[in-house]
This record gives sequence, C-alpha cells and structure tokens, in this order.
Amino acid sequence: MLLFGAGRFPQRLLRRRGLSGMSEQSIGPYLTTTEVARMLGVSIQTLERHRRHNRGLPYLKLEGAIRYRRADVERHLSLATIHPTGT
Repeated sequence: MLLFGAGRFPQRLLRRRGLSGMSEQSIGPYLTTTEVARMLGVSIQTLERHRRHNRGLPYLKLEGAIRYRRADVERHLSLATIHPTGT
C-alpha cells in the first residue's frame, strides 16, 4: 500500500521537517518497504527484522510510514556486486 503515492511525501510533512523550500525532486525519490523487498529479492519480514536489529539499509520513518532513499538502495546493490576476474 502506497501511503503517499509513488515515492512522494505530502508537502505538510516536508514543511513540518523544515524542508518546505525543497521540491520533491530535490530531496530525491523514496521507496516503500515492498518496493525495496522486490528490488533486493528479500521478504518484507527480512527488511522489518533488519530495522528491528539496526542492520541493513538506512530508512526514514515519517508519521509511521517507512521509506528508503532510492540512492541508498542503489548504493547497497552496487557495493554488493561481485566482479569476477578472469584467469
């Protein structure tokens, strides 16, 4: 369930956090737990467990809604990439 649409936060939340002068594009796109789970090929429960144990990806929690920055997820995937060397 997307609470705010595809990666969007309502302007009232941006204002409340002192970000009212910023456009949604300038703070970057955000992903839901479901979207991140699909991208990483893990279950939603795995991401929930990582949050509970302070492991895994950084995330935002705004009024109960968990969101991940797309850049953080892409960085995680990039760092996890293995480049085999030919012999």
